[in-house]
Amino acid sequence: MRKKTTDKELDKRMYKIQERGLMEVIRTNTNGPEEQIIQSVRKGIADGTLRPGTYLPAERKLVEMFGVGRVHVRQALRRLETYGIISIKPQSGSLILGVDSHALDGLLADILKLDSYDFASLAEMRVILEVNAARYCAERHTEKDMQDIRKALDHYNTLYLSPDTDADTRSGADFDLHRAIAKGTHNTVLHTMLMLITPDIMRIYRTQKICHTDDQQPYEEHNAIVESIEQGDAERAAELMHKHLNGVLQYARAARLAVEQAKHRRGRPRKGEAPRRQPNTNTPKRKTTGKNNKTTNK
Repeated sequence: MRKKTTDKELDKRMYKIQERGLMEVIRTNTNGPEEQIIQSVRKGIADGTLRPGTYLPAERKLVEMFGVGRVHVRQALRRLETYGIISIKPQSGSLILGVDSHALDGLLADILKLDSYDFASLAEMRVILEVNAARYCAERHTEKDMQDIRKALDHYNTLYLSPDTDADTRSGADFDLHRAIAKGTHNTVLHTMLMLITPDIMRIYRTQKICHTDDQQPYEEHNAIVESIEQGDAERAAELMHKHLNGVLQYARAARLAVEQAKHRRGRPRKGEAPRRQPNTNTPKRKTTGKNNKTTNK
């Protein structure tokens, strides 16, 4: 007699099928680490490889499948959760939600267009959002919000003060603290917009090695911001957040100015070089009329 297949065994088979399907998508994807994960999930949902109500492979497995760092996987999953595509369940994994495939295509197209924006634009928008996030969080936070913020700050402090912490891990803890503050505003639009741009900014921070010259500066600033929020001092919290982000904002603006100046210099003669002669479009055309190649003006 044939043995009856249990629900648990069916779930395992479905998981294997989804994993093989996701691997096929990955092989054809050539985007950056986080975008690669996001687009692969999108394609998997669109073609039915990944079904709503099931779970994505575990974080460790995604690291192996995509060949990227754990930080990239975590940030991609956070972005997918922010956009309502998955729900991260503690101790369970990333649950795929029921999203209409056409709506998903439009949503992710808008998300991935962020790559075309320059760093200065992202930095300026981040300042607008973060300064107001600090202000509103100081005014509106609950006891639970403050517990989450304090937990994120303690985790950041521990990693920041440890000499063994790598830049990616520290950047992830920094992101978690700012996310906790944004969540404490109880403004879902502000929180979503900040979560939309912050991962891209953090990625640029890492690739460009943007950091403070004073190692203690971000540590002290984060602690001062949280203290002001906890005390309910909205204006002080906003002021400290602006100061915290001002260095990166000035760096981004200077970088944009340098790019614009470089574009302006293109085509101009170098020092000591004669200007390039432009063709004279007003010269009348000449036409050959006879054996001796005599020409007449037309």
